[in-house]
Amino acid sequence: MLQRDSKAGEQVIAAIKDHIVRVTGGYTLHWVMVHDIAHQLALDDDVVTVALQTAIQRGWLVGDADPPDSVRLSASLVGQHERTIDPLGIPARSPLSLSA
Repeated sequence: MLQRDSKAGEQVIAAIKDHIVRVTGGYTLHWVMVHDIAHQLALDDDVVTVALQTAIQRGWLVGDADPPDSVRLSASLVGQHERTIDPLGIPARSPLSLSA
């Protein structure tokens, strides 16, 4: 099972979060099934569930239940991405900021 404080665990959480951002195009109202995430990343459903629960606790994702069957990006995560600066000093832009 995923250890929440381990470096490998943090890498799994980050990979799952990045995958959800990629699949949803960065939009907050697009739900992704937990089983699909596990299948697409070749991870065990239980590992994904623990990682998602951690991401939900951090405010990055919103789940539909506890444990979640589906998740979506939180508005706070999208806001964090909008404030991110790339290595050239240019603010990163999410799909939400591009559509404005």
